[in-house]
Amino acid sequence: MGRREKPLEPTAGPVQRFAYDLRKLRAEAGSPTYRALAERTAYSAPTLSAAASGDRLPSLPVLLAYVVACGGDRAVWEARWRETIAAEPAPDGGGSPYPGLARFGPDDRDRFHGRDDLVAELLALTGRRRLTAVVGASGSGKSSLLRAGLIPVLREGRGAPAAGPRVAAIRVLTPGERPARTHGARFEPGDEDGEGGGEAGDTFLVVDQFEEVFSLCHDRDERERFIGRVLAARDPGSRLRVVIAVRADFYGRLAEHGPLAEALRDATLLVGPLLPHQLREAIVRPAAAERLVVERALTARIVADTGDEPGGLPLMAHALREVWRRRSGKALTLAAYEAIGGVQGAVAHTAEEVFGHFTEAEAARARALLLRMVAPGDGTQDTRRTVERTELGSDCDAVLERLVAARLLTVDGTRVDLAHEALISAWPRLRRWVETDRERLRLHRALTEAALSWRDLDRDPGALYRGTRLSTAREAFTDTTELTALEGEFLTASVAAHHHGVHAKARAARRSRVLLSALAVLVCLAAVASALAWQQNRVSDRRAAEAQARRIASIAQTLRVSDPRTAMRLGVAAWRIADLPETREAVRTAGAQREVAAVAGVEAGDAVNSPSRLSEDGRVLTVVDRDEVTWWDARGGRRLGTDTSPGVFRRFAALSPDGRFVALRTQGGFVVRDVRAGRTVTPLLSTPDLMDEDGEFAAGGRLFVNRSRELRSQGPWSRDPRRRDSRRRELHGRDRGRMVVQVWDVRRHKRLARIAGDIPSGNPFPLLSPDGRRLLTCARDGRHLTLRPLAGGRARHVPWPRAVQRLACAAESWSVTPDGRALSFTAEGGVRTWELDSARERPRLDVPDVDEYEVDYSEDGSLAVTSGTGELALWRTASPGTPLMRYALAEPVYGVARLDRADGVIRYQTDGAVVRAIDVRDVLAGSGSVVRPLTRAEFSPDGRTLAVTRRDRARQDVELRDARDGRLRARLPGRACPDCPAPLLRFSPTGNTLVSAASVTERSGDPLGTRVLRWNVGARRELADQLVPSLVDSLAVPGDGAPALTSGSPAEVRDNEAGLFDVWEVGTRTPSRALRGHAGLLWSRISPDGRLVLASSGKLTDVTTGRSTRVLRGEGALTDALFSPDGRYLAVVDAHARLTLWNARGTRRLGALTAKSQDSAAGDAMPLAFSSDGRLIAMGREDGGVRVWETDTPRLTGAEYPATDGPVLALGFAGDVLRVATPRTPVREVPLAAAQATAAACRRADGGLTRAQWRTYLPNLPFRRTC
Repeated sequence: MGRREKPLEPTAGPVQRFAYDLRKLRAEAGSPTYRALAERTAYSAPTLSAAASGDRLPSLPVLLAYVVACGGDRAVWEARWRETIAAEPAPDGGGSPYPGLARFGPDDRDRFHGRDDLVAELLALTGRRRLTAVVGASGSGKSSLLRAGLIPVLREGRGAPAAGPRVAAIRVLTPGERPARTHGARFEPGDEDGEGGGEAGDTFLVVDQFEEVFSLCHDRDERERFIGRVLAARDPGSRLRVVIAVRADFYGRLAEHGPLAEALRDATLLVGPLLPHQLREAIVRPAAAERLVVERALTARIVADTGDEPGGLPLMAHALREVWRRRSGKALTLAAYEAIGGVQGAVAHTAEEVFGHFTEAEAARARALLLRMVAPGDGTQDTRRTVERTELGSDCDAVLERLVAARLLTVDGTRVDLAHEALISAWPRLRRWVETDRERLRLHRALTEAALSWRDLDRDPGALYRGTRLSTAREAFTDTTELTALEGEFLTASVAAHHHGVHAKARAARRSRVLLSALAVLVCLAAVASALAWQQNRVSDRRAAEAQARRIASIAQTLRVSDPRTAMRLGVAAWRIADLPETREAVRTAGAQREVAAVAGVEAGDAVNSPSRLSEDGRVLTVVDRDEVTWWDARGGRRLGTDTSPGVFRRFAALSPDGRFVALRTQGGFVVRDVRAGRTVTPLLSTPDLMDEDGEFAAGGRLFVNRSRELRSQGPWSRDPRRRDSRRRELHGRDRGRMVVQVWDVRRHKRLARIAGDIPSGNPFPLLSPDGRRLLTCARDGRHLTLRPLAGGRARHVPWPRAVQRLACAAESWSVTPDGRALSFTAEGGVRTWELDSARERPRLDVPDVDEYEVDYSEDGSLAVTSGTGELALWRTASPGTPLMRYALAEPVYGVARLDRADGVIRYQTDGAVVRAIDVRDVLAGSGSVVRPLTRAEFSPDGRTLAVTRRDRARQDVELRDARDGRLRARLPGRACPDCPAPLLRFSPTGNTLVSAASVTERSGDPLGTRVLRWNVGARRELADQLVPSLVDSLAVPGDGAPALTSGSPAEVRDNEAGLFDVWEVGTRTPSRALRGHAGLLWSRISPDGRLVLASSGKLTDVTTGRSTRVLRGEGALTDALFSPDGRYLAVVDAHARLTLWNARGTRRLGALTAKSQDSAAGDAMPLAFSSDGRLIAMGREDGGVRVWETDTPRLTGAEYPATDGPVLALGFAGDVLRVATPRTPVREVPLAAAQATAAACRRADGGLTRAQWRTYLPNLPFRRTC
């Protein structure tokens, strides 16, 4: 159900004014819904809605579709669109005639100018010689000459032997660090045209950036093998012709290889700078092709600035692209060129503009990222270095995205690269970084190469660093955070091997001495050495398997949303291969993740913009194309069938609830097809005096409701059935009249009712009751609702307040509840539901304030699913104060999200006919367990009892529940306090004693202190009741017989500038300690044994001595803290929801547990819990989700358990289970054991990796069954 569009200010700019007029056009057309507009076009409702949002100018095809659907003039609106384009500053997009720092590609031939003579010369040279070299300075245009000059000409000349050698195939590669191993297969000749007969042609192999053979490949044997493959092209029988492009400063390296120098003696083409007239062509002709004008002064200035600049072409192209972005209408101006700093300053201007928006942490990541992409020259210029995406940590994603958006970096699949080497010299900041760290960069590149060789040799110990290289590397890389996982493992293994070698030498010396005295000892030592060698091989194999397990665990994390089933299978496989912290995290997340399926309703190569709809049960997806209707199994992704009915132009109108019947709009009316049987059920639902607009199925698909407009004749048009356009000509000759609603019996092709008159043309669409007996419509003035019986009888107004009727008429659409007695619609405050025959409103669904959302009910109406921008939620309709589950959406939902209770999933459709499913079985199993929400909760350490508080009118009662299933055991009476917050709760270590602390205020509202109550849990008996004159914010119960301790600031102190707080032993009348000197005190936390108190000021106080110490140095503002039960750890949370682990005394930081930004809102104090052994720590979230870390591996992001109703009130570990308490679900159990998570993931993923998937993701390991 859609909400009203946000208001627009037409004076805010050209785009806003354009969107304002588009909305006005839609209003003049009767305000049809975007869903109705989508059914008239080939675009989805969200796409059409975005066209009039005012955020950006729509594309021309989308605009014209919108205008035609609303009855506007195409020519007028196309002219207005072009005027708005000229008035609005252009974004950086694919429409630029200049490539910027990027090279020209084969598809850019029409924009590549100034090199025609050089292209012809190169083509002739490749025809004469089978091996050719193109040599030029960096930035002289070698790559563009090959890709946009030579390759298109070769493609056009295929099959024409008279014009040169016949071209069988064209392949392009860059060598990289392992050229022979990576590209060996590409040297095999082929005929990719697939032409049969005739003489076999030559395969052209273009080797761009050939200098990488020397700058990146440091393995001499690898380099020799690759050059040998290149030289083999000289043999005519090879059917290869090779063209290499090499930077001029590496030309001397070619001479070091005798056969290569001989082969290129008279087969080299030198690329120099463009001449002035060629520069003018390169500047003016691409702009002219886009109907743009370049000021003459600008052309002259760029020619002057670029002519003497060696390798200045990419700098010129980038400057022109920036000028294009700042163009004035259709003119590229000198003023814009000067504003960006000209040819020399444009790259630096762009780079510094991006860099200036980074935070300090992001700037550091950007520096490390860019330096990793530079290979420092050794007597030559510095070169760029392509890196694999796996070399970069996930914390670099945001920085990488912004550098790519600015076109400073390029991404090709999994490879990331500098847009051009000119960036190194043209950006002063990057140049300074390289000069400062040049020697360290060389060491880093050498370390990277050595680590890769070690990996390729199956981690052979013989490939590890030793001696001087190891010492130098250890000194240079003391901080291993900037190394990749492989580099860190290589360095660690080298250090371990070094220590092992030292010990081995000592052992060898001892063996030599022993050898002189006893031959028997020698035999014994030989046996020991053999055992060690065997063990070494086993360790090497184990480490290789561990590396593969870590790799696929990382891949699984990236596939959670796009391919959830494969992600779960990879997580299971990772843990089966090696039981590691990373794999345990992956399999725990796999066993609990909400995403379980992503099914595409199209096959490879099919169109993805065709209208599509999910059936009411969410199990069938129907896709309608001009030629056919296809339906898919939304559970397994199988194509269930196709229905083809040629000869008519059709548009999708409606789908029956079971997905069997489809209503299609044709030129003559509506046609209803039974797509399962492949036949037309109802050939035509129309009358000659009506123009059909939209329709919907009703009564379970038995009936069809269509809304039409009467036509009044304006002239003597006649209808000729032989003319295909007669219907259209007749419509053009008639006026628009009243709106008419018709109800049809689909199977009998019988009209049951025709209603004309006071019916609006816009939204909402008239609604038929589920039994098909009554029709609900809105008056044209939007002031009241009318119920009309179809079998006869008087129509009557719905007995709702007038204000509510106006809200219902203003809604985008309606839906009826499953019982047929109430109507749901969107209004301010959420989803409103009113009963039709009474004036009673049912409970509202307080959905977030988003632009659009839809609602779907379960069959019995007890549950509802809402889907909107950014969120999907599940509600209990009887008590919808908070949702039972929230799920963050990565992309908009198309249509209605469907709840399938039998399968325990919610399915929803995204653009492109993709159906995604999320698992809600855990939510359905626990839904409705508590009607009156909980306000506080605490699990006992023994895992048997859950203590909760709930407000009952003017008191907060304490309840004891079973921690396993949440069943109520007993109620402990609270104290009357209408405005008091929920009391604090704390158990003793055995769980037999419970203490609560609730604040108490005077009648004036001033704080009086805290009432502390102590109970015997087993006997349900109150042991103590004391008013402590302190605002208690922390409790500790060291033992059942020991007095409880509280800490907090004194109640009588109004402005606690001195930082006072008291520690009380409950049962005494004076504080055990009165402490001061904690400026800025907000809270305090007391350790389980009652000996230590941590204040938010960052001071730790020993209660027995009263001595305070400044701890947690380096931490910012803190919001919460927790001591572990065993007294080893202290966990603190800062204002940015970052969780840090310290020793219990706060003197040594053990690690920062990395949490995602959405885990908790900044400043919120969310529940924390340690396992009894301190091995695990968990933190709750505001939305009800939980994240669990292993304290030994804080660098990992932790296992994520999905959200339910939130916020999390308490967490408790019980063996291999984590228990979670939320306001409406007292106990939700989360399995922590990897074996349990594996079983759950295998069940939800329908088994483990197939053999084909194993070959794709784990080609180096033998297949094994994982489920």
